[in-house]
This record gives sequence, C-alpha cells and structure tokens, in this order.
Amino acid sequence: MSLLKDLMDPAHHRFRRRSRGAEHLDYENAEATVEPQRQLAALVRDATGKIAQHMGEVVQAHSTLMQGLQRYFGLDVSGVDTSAMALMQECASVTESFEQHLKKAGFADVMNSCDEVLRECNAVASLLHDRDEALSERQHYEEKVATLNSVSRGVITEQIARNREKLERAKEAHQVKEEDLTTALQVFIYRRPVHFRQTLLALFRQHIGVLALVGSKAQEAMKAVNSELQVGVRARVVGLQKAVDLNELVVTVQAEESTGRRFVELPNGQQKSVRVENLCPQPALGDKDKHEATSVTQSEKPVEKATEPLQPAGPQRLRLDPARIPCNGAEVVVEAKDLAGAISEVSVDGNSCEVLEDLSRGGSSAVRVRVPASRNRAGGVAEVEVRSAEWARHIVREEAASYFPLITFATCSPNVALTAQARETDYLDVATRQRGLISAVALTSELSPVHGDRYFFQVKVEALAEKRSNKTLALGFVWPLPHALLLDSDEAPQMRRRASHWTSDGHMPELAYQLPRSFVVGGDPPKAYMGGKELAKITWRPLLECTVGTVLGLVLDVGPSTLSLTVYQDGEEKCKVEGPLNEDWRWPSLGAPNGVVDVCGAVSSISLCQGAQPPDPPLAVTAGEDEAEESKKRSQIPVH
Repeated sequence: MSLLKDLMDPAHHRFRRRSRGAEHLDYENAEATVEPQRQLAALVRDATGKIAQHMGEVVQAHSTLMQGLQRYFGLDVSGVDTSAMALMQECASVTESFEQHLKKAGFADVMNSCDEVLRECNAVASLLHDRDEALSERQHYEEKVATLNSVSRGVITEQIARNREKLERAKEAHQVKEEDLTTALQVFIYRRPVHFRQTLLALFRQHIGVLALVGSKAQEAMKAVNSELQVGVRARVVGLQKAVDLNELVVTVQAEESTGRRFVELPNGQQKSVRVENLCPQPALGDKDKHEATSVTQSEKPVEKATEPLQPAGPQRLRLDPARIPCNGAEVVVEAKDLAGAISEVSVDGNSCEVLEDLSRGGSSAVRVRVPASRNRAGGVAEVEVRSAEWARHIVREEAASYFPLITFATCSPNVALTAQARETDYLDVATRQRGLISAVALTSELSPVHGDRYFFQVKVEALAEKRSNKTLALGFVWPLPHALLLDSDEAPQMRRRASHWTSDGHMPELAYQLPRSFVVGGDPPKAYMGGKELAKITWRPLLECTVGTVLGLVLDVGPSTLSLTVYQDGEEKCKVEGPLNEDWRWPSLGAPNGVVDVCGAVSSISLCQGAQPPDPPLAVTAGEDEAEESKKRSQIPVH
C-alpha cells in the first residue's frame, strides 16, 4: 500500500505532465502503451464482476434470513421482547436498503465501460499487428532487391524490376498502416485519463457509493443497538440458569464492561455483572420527572406531570404534522412561527432530523423532515428544537410532539397470514384468516402501559367472511407462561426452545380464550373468559354489531387484585368486565400483556391501529353532585 501511495504522489516522475504531440509518440514502444490499459480494463472488469457477485450473495443471504425469520415468527415469537423486535426491524431495514441500493448500482455500466476500453485496446493492437506485418514485408523486399542488385552488377533484369515494383507497393502499404496506427495512437494516448476514470474510478464510485448509502442506514440502526442497554436504562433480567432468583427482577444499567457484559444495580442496591443477552429493556420510568427537575432548576417552579405534549405558557410557536410520531421514526412537517430566517436545523428528543424540503411560505417557516427512531421505545413526550440560519440568536424549543410505540402482530395460528398494511413498512400489522373458521388466533407484540397499569390497543375490521357463520371474533389480553413451566418439560433442548410461551404444550389453541393466561371477550353467544374459563355473559354482540370499518378499542386496568377490561366500538363504550387476578399469574411477575385477536367466523381480517389512544375515562360523579344536577335541571323547567 505504501508503494502505491508513493507511485500516486504527484511529484513522482511518472505523474509529470508530458506533451501529447504526435512528435513525442513512442511508435517503437506502442505495444507498451496499449498493454497497461488493457490489463487495467481486464482487472477492473474482473473485480467488478466479483464485487457484484459477492454483494448479490450477501443480499441473497439477507433474503434467506428474513424468510427464515418470517417462518420463525409464525411458529413462536414469545421469546422476542418489544425492544428486540424493534431492533430486528431496524436491522431488517438496513438489509432491505442494501438490496435496493444494489439494484440501482451501475456495476453493469462499469463492466460495459471496461469492455469498451478493451475494444479500443484490441483495435490499436490490431493496427499495430498490421503495421508490423507491412513493415516485415517491406524489409523482406528491401533485402531481396539489395541481394539481386549485388548479383546483377548494375544490370536491371526482369526479376529485379518485378521485385522493385513489389517493394514500392510494400512501402505504400507500410506508410498507410503507419499513418493509421499513428492516428489511432494519438486518440488512444489522449484518452488514457478517460480510460482510468471510466474503469477504476467508475468502479469505486459505484462500490463506495453503495457502501456509503447502506452505511448511513446502518449507522442509524447501530445507534439504536448501542442505546438499547446504555447506562441508566432499566431492564428485566431473564433466562439466568444459575442465579435463577434474579430472573424477572427490574434492574438499572450502571456501567458497560469491555467484555460486552453490563454492571447492573438490583432493587436492593447490590450490583451484578450480567450478559446483555439476559437483559430486556423496560419502559423508562422517571423521564417526565427528569424533565420536571430540569424545569424546576431553570424556572424554580414545579411542573405538573403530563402524558401528552405540554402546552407552553405563551402562544405555541411550533407545530408538527403529525404531532404523534411512531417510535421507528417518520416524515413530518415542522412549522415555526416568529422565527427569524428559514429553518436550518431540527431535532426531536435530542435526535437530529434530516431536512428533506423547504416548505416556507410568506412569513411562515416550515420544512419537511425525516425524524429518526426514538431511543425510548416506550414512547412519550418529545422536545422539539428548531434553529434558523442565525441559530445562535434564533432558537425555538417546545414540547410539541410525542412518540408512540409501534404495535405489530408477533405470532399467530396456522390459518392466519400476517402482512403489512403499507408497502413501505416492514412491520406486520394485518392478520387475515386464509382458511377454516377457527384456529385463527393472532398475538400482538408486548404492549406498553399508557398510564400507570393501564394498557390499550385498537383494531379495525378490514373484511368479513363471504359465508355466514354463527362464530365471530373475540379479543383481549394474554400473558406468557413463566419460563419454569416450560423448563420442566422432558422434551429435547431444541424442542424446548421452540415451545410457545403461551401454552404448556407449545401449540396455539383453536380459540383465543383457551390460552391459559388470557382475559378475552367476544364470540357468540358473547361471553367474557379468564384463564380459559367462562367469567360472565356480556351485552356487546360483535356478530351483529361489527361491520367492515368498525374500530374496536380495548382498555385493560390492572388493580391490586382485579383485572378490568373495557371494550369501545367506534369510540363508544360497549361493555366492561371485571375479574379476579389469580395470584398464580403474578409468579414470577405479571408483567406487560400482549394483545390477542381471534379472527374467527364472520370476521376474516383485522388490522392494528398505530398510535391510537384510549378514550378519556368518564368523570366520577358523586351522589350529592348527581342530586344537585337533577335539582338544577328541574328548576330550569318553565312553568306555564
């Protein structure tokens, strides 16, 4: 490599500029002029083919991996926590980006350029060969005429005359070939910089271009990977085989070790070293408190907690459309009022955004930006900062946005196909029953709490079955079984890894309510089930009330000893069921549930609603207030 650097030094004698005039052409060494160019073109062509082939093999390996993951998720995804699923999707987007950029890469154009240079080299080589043959023939007749002249002693015989005539023709032919070669060499030598650029530099341009484009995407994914278990993150300990008493404890990452392990602080204050594979990140607690502490320091005034973006004391100067952003990022429009100059920089939650388009009109400054993925996969309030070109003097900072966690389908029964609602997304949010009437259970990813111990998810009915049925959908919440129930099995280790966390036998049941740790409502006749047993009859009848486009929201409230499930249809409360919380479910930890949808009977397709929020709980009205309100109404009745 050092020798290559020395040769490429502009001061090196090989790089001193030389005149390209015809008088300086080295005709005697023309072959040495052509051969290096031919070797370069052949070398670059071979390297281009190998690079394209190897990149294609990488893409094929990525594709095979993604197909295998789809099959794995169809069998069992219970061991994949929300954070791991988000990271997997982030990394999958890198592989997809690699494939897309490789398709656009011009490796074929580089090989065609190499072929063009090789044709030029071959054309000059052919002229050189013709010139050498003409020169050889001329020299042959010159020697022959000289020999005949020496023998004839000045007498011009018929043989001498005939050979002199052939010599003149050979001279003319040689002169023509020499002129053709000279012209071709002039063009060829003049085009040598072009040859270098259209072969080697063209290859680097395409090759490095693909790496750079994919690298920028990979860098974003790597940031998400590195921040998953950074210092200060709360995580749940899972899967320890020796210190089993630590399993399911929520710990805080204190430091990173060079070996890849993490020092964590246990709830009792002790510190342990744990492998990253045994840590599942948990929703951050105290982010809002940290924000409040910062606000108190700055203004010496306490700030009330908020689950939505806080309203500034004065007029709001920032507006985002949409203001709620999925945790994996999205494109949004940012508008700033009273900002001197055009928007030059935007950051959301401390993440710098890529400015895609300037949408400023009149006195309003606006841009379309790409917001990167949030470091906090649980979502929450996000601070937006906008700077103008004169950023040192013009900064607007407000809590004008919030992140919401993505919800996807994670696993399902054999009769269900999981697909993406939008082509540009890589997460599965549509569950469609392809055959049969039952065995169509689909489970969502782990849900994040919306407030305290309240959980919520929302679905939309996308299609009804063509044939009428007396069966219909059911939906609710489900918790995985503790790992100990699976580890007691006598199955081979590889089978234990494939066993589902939702059932002891590792197979998805025919109906959702048959899941051991489930709280489900629906079906026909409509009932509520808890832990596979009938809990109560309900008045909401989805068989008659649900049509295409119906939106169903489920709210789960976890109490000290009870679970409460509320069903909303198109924003209206339809039923509310309360059941006892089995103490066995709390061992080793109840944890966050997953949503469950039974795409059964009359309903054939369901989609998840991203970013949906639960309806506001009704205000509690005391008996005294109720009587006062009724008395007020009576007093307002006109008397005739």
